Amino acid sequence: SNEPIPKLSNLQTFMVLIWSIRLTAFLLYREYVAWPSLHAKTRRVDEESHDETKLGVWLTCATFYAAMISPCCYRLQAAADGVKSSWGMVGKVGISMQFVGLLFESIADAQKATFKATEGNRSSWCNIGLWKSFSHPNYLGETTFWLGVYLGGIGCYSASYQYLISTIGLLFITCVLKSATDSLSAQEVKRYGMNEDYLEFRRMRGFLGPFKLKRQPEKQILL
Repeated sequence: SNEPIPKLSNLQTFMVLIWSIRLTAFLLYREYVAWPSLHAKTRRVDEESHDETKLGVWLTCATFYAAMISPCCYRLQAAADGVKSSWGMVGKVGISMQFVGLLFESIADAQKATFKATEGNRSSWCNIGLWKSFSHPNYLGETTFWLGVYLGGIGCYSASYQYLISTIGLLFITCVLKSATDSLSAQEVKRYGMNEDYLEFRRMRGFLGPFKLKRQPEKQILL
């Protein structure tokens, strides 16, 4: 098609590209600069893993990440085919959620990295910035970002398989982040379970900050 690609379609894909570049840079900095012991642990795990296992993980992750970015691909494909697809209110809300989620995740990662890099804070509970109000603000930001990507593609789907693939991608990243937050929360309880400030934070705050999905019994927190 000779029609230009809609600006919002370009913006949707551009923000996914920025997300991937930012996350890659942050993980490399954390592993090689800020936390060398993490790199040593990663290398040990890598050396102990079989090639078949690593290949299976890579292929699985690549497949699901392709599903996660499929809304962008469908938007760009529709534009290339000359199909006029509406962004509408839902699509524009999705774009806004991408921006907010990316900003939220970036700020949270930067705040925690700065806190942990401060002398004496490596093993301390991070309770600065966004971490004062949310248990896992970086993952909340990432969840918001990918939900925004999903909503941004809804207006251009022309076949049921497109809904299916994009929904599988969203469910995948949601399950991954849910598993990660549960694991990290359990580790934090073991590490900071004797810290009264941390226990009070756990009682009053959760993944959504003050809007907790369910109240966690004090007995459970102390386990």
